Amino acid sequence: MTQILSLGARNKVTDEYVHPKIANKKDEYICPDCNKDVIFCKGEKIDSYFRHKVDSVNPCHHYSNPGESQIHKDAKMKMKSLLERKIPILFNRNCACACCKNEETFEISEITETSNILLEHKFDYNGPKIADVAYMNNGKLECIFEICNTHKTRSENRPEPWFEFDAETFINSVNNIDLTSIQIQIPCIRCEKCDECIEKEEIDEKNRVNRIKQEKIRTIKNEINNIANSRIKRVNNITSDDDADAMRLMRYNKQDNNYTLSLTNELIFIENNITYVLGNNIVVIEHPLTHTILRRSLVKNNTFYKGKWRTNISIKLIMQWYISTYDIIDDLF
Repeated sequence: MTQILSLGARNKVTDEYVHPKIANKKDEYICPDCNKDVIFCKGEKIDSYFRHKVDSVNPCHHYSNPGESQIHKDAKMKMKSLLERKIPILFNRNCACACCKNEETFEISEITETSNILLEHKFDYNGPKIADVAYMNNGKLECIFEICNTHKTRSENRPEPWFEFDAETFINSVNNIDLTSIQIQIPCIRCEKCDECIEKEEIDEKNRVNRIKQEKIRTIKNEINNIANSRIKRVNNITSDDDADAMRLMRYNKQDNNYTLSLTNELIFIENNITYVLGNNIVVIEHPLTHTILRRSLVKNNTFYKGKWRTNISIKLIMQWYISTYDIIDDLF
């Protein structure tokens, strides 16, 4: 286990976490778990590592057989140390879609002298939370790094940007990295879809909604057209477009003090559907589907539609407009 994970130690003087690969035999180190002195081992044929001095009374197994909490703790300190060294880091993440092989690469903002790297940072996001490692800049939370021990962190519990790493994989990955490199790459295990897949899903969902909408519109049109077709002959019986003939269809109802369209055989199909409002000898007609408004003057025999008064709109044309569907409404006037 020691050779596989190669956990780090704390410098006895500075208390800094030190990777085995950058430690030296001049400094003294202690175990981050039990605080006992440890020995730094380095040879020509084996990787550098730390080990405890022989202690048969109260031995610590942090290096020989570390538990999950010890591995988790070491990974957090490793991440903190990496960030504090100000080495540019790229985080790689595979798309969560099984059929997608995209790998996205992310980077964080530059760490400066005003930045702080904190362990077990408390913050509030959808309730109180604790981040394994937090990158702070001038008091602002810039980024969060989570070390996965047994359960992954839920996306809704962390503000973007944030990254998550498997503890053992992360330790091995860092131990194999050349820390003197200009830039290093670390794999992120967050299960998220790439931008390309998200965009495709949004387009597919939009198309699905449009298909449902168009189907509903077709259903409405068919229902209305079925009614209209059974009654359109009655409209065609109005042969004259003369306003004088049209006006005879308008009857004054003394009891209701209102004008209504005569419920003759020709116009029976609009009974109980059309809306009339009388004011200053104006009849307001609202289309039942689009709610477009027509205003018919009983004095000048003209019609107000789409911002202007028009003299060429007859009662017959109004009836055609009233029973028309979406695709022909605007073509009538």
